[in-house]
Amino acid sequence: MFSGEEKVKIINKLLPLNRYGILLRLVTEEDAEFIFSLRTDPSLSRFVHQISHKIEDQIKWIKEYKIRIP
Repeated sequence: MFSGEEKVKIINKLLPLNRYGILLRLVTEEDAEFIFSLRTDPSLSRFVHQISHKIEDQIKWIKEYKIRIP
């Protein structure tokens, strides 16, 4: 079993991946504002779980996600 830091290091070696005109990379804290705007837009978030209305919570989720990555 890998620790959270080891998982992130492995993923960072694999990413970014650019194939067929699509760039795949791990989410960063800088993406939080954009993700937050999508998730709080009523017309775009219709089928997405509701979230806190604090951007700080989105940033916290991103940081914790990087540790939880299987």
